[in-house]
Amino acid sequence: MISFFPRLYPDEILFSAIARYHKYSGNPVITDSVRDLLGVNRVNATIAFTKRTGYLAKQTKDMGISFDDLLIDHTFFPLYTVFQRQEIVVKTIEWARFDTSFNPCAALGITYQESGQITRMRFCPQCLIHEKKVYGEGYWHRIHQLPGVSVCEKHASVLCESDIQMPGTEKNQFVCIEDAGVCSELHVYNFNQSELNIALKVSQNYEWLIKNYNFARKQYLRDNEFKKTYLYCLKQKGYTTENNSVKTKTFLDDFQNYFGRLLNIWSVEFNPKSSSAWPIKMYRNDTTKRNSILRHILCSIFLFDGLPQIIESCASGSFCERKALVYSQPKQFGSKLEVYRSAWLKVILNNSGASAAELQKKNQSIYIWLMRHDKEWLQRTTPHSKNRRHCVKMRDWSALDKKIETAIQVAVNEMIKSDLRPERISKAKIARKIGYNSYLSRNNKLHRLPLTDESLKNLVETRDDYRKRKIIWAVKVLQGENVEISKYRLMRKAGIPDSMTTEYWNFIKEKKQD
Repeated sequence: MISFFPRLYPDEILFSAIARYHKYSGNPVITDSVRDLLGVNRVNATIAFTKRTGYLAKQTKDMGISFDDLLIDHTFFPLYTVFQRQEIVVKTIEWARFDTSFNPCAALGITYQESGQITRMRFCPQCLIHEKKVYGEGYWHRIHQLPGVSVCEKHASVLCESDIQMPGTEKNQFVCIEDAGVCSELHVYNFNQSELNIALKVSQNYEWLIKNYNFARKQYLRDNEFKKTYLYCLKQKGYTTENNSVKTKTFLDDFQNYFGRLLNIWSVEFNPKSSSAWPIKMYRNDTTKRNSILRHILCSIFLFDGLPQIIESCASGSFCERKALVYSQPKQFGSKLEVYRSAWLKVILNNSGASAAELQKKNQSIYIWLMRHDKEWLQRTTPHSKNRRHCVKMRDWSALDKKIETAIQVAVNEMIKSDLRPERISKAKIARKIGYNSYLSRNNKLHRLPLTDESLKNLVETRDDYRKRKIIWAVKVLQGENVEISKYRLMRKAGIPDSMTTEYWNFIKEKKQD
């Protein structure tokens, strides 16, 4: 048990607390401190999550620091699980508590190269000055290390990059902020006022999500990942047609113009001409991959001034009419429906007696349109499939049994008489040679083939029989090569294990005497 653990500061990343523990512990090497806190000698020093958090919580329980305090207040857990499926959230908690084999970073999509270009740890100079004045030391903030965060949410000042590389797969690389130097300021981007305002909104959205994790997650699960809400916002912004189709090109162009080069700085750029651009997936029912938290924030800022406004509006019922608005039928739908119904009735009349599948082939475009827009009428009107009587031909198992048994005899004789290196006579080998694998590989069919079953029992070799046949083959080969048959040479040629050479050498001697 540890005798102390440093005070955890507001929004301090657990990585920072471990580094400060090592500084005050007096341990000569970081390995000793990691062993004290996490119970192992080495662990990946990552920013997002700290492995074996459950073990650390047992150590700090008497100090008033629980597992929930560590996981929720000092890791990326609330930010990367707020918009995730429940089973992944549960597995992440189990991994942190019990050190399971689950990989949370892969499951939650935590890749710095993909979202944010974060290569070095960041800090706010004004925060650092304030913390040294109040606490006597500074620390690494969780929110400053998040993808898309370029501005401090408290001071609205651009962050600085330290000379400490963003921890990834390195073992035991825990560094205090006091030991870090300033690499550069993010002022190199020369943010204009509009870009600074957007960057500040992103940081403030992250901060709001941290404080309102449970509320935001509840609304996300209830509202089907906000897809319908995003569609409603697109309609309100004028990005849909009368038929409620999204004006994709206009939406993507305006989205790109609004954020400008920030998309490139945060590595969330996209091709506005592509049908798979990520802003489109925010409102489509694409379940292949969950969108990152940064994408949700950017989409919500563009459509509704931020996630807090969207989530609070969902909770208050402001979007209760969105389903009717998004999926309402256009005015011309009624007349178009009559046209397609009439066309389908003509197809049926012109092809009397045809089945549903045959009618579909006659005019697929009409059939597909009605399936999408008038499925019940289509199924009610279309004739059912014809009842066809299939003549089932009974298999002659007796004839098949004799045929397979004969094929087995021929195949085994060929294998025995072959001058090539012997192959073991097994059921699988025989089946591959004669081409009746489906019958021989399934024991539930062999009871119908008694002759075949009996032949297999008599002809299939044991390992001992196979080795003896290889020995006899090796003797013939060496005799044909006119070389002296020594024990070593014979066993090597036959491929007999060293532990069995004496046994099979005696077998050859007995064979010669006979």
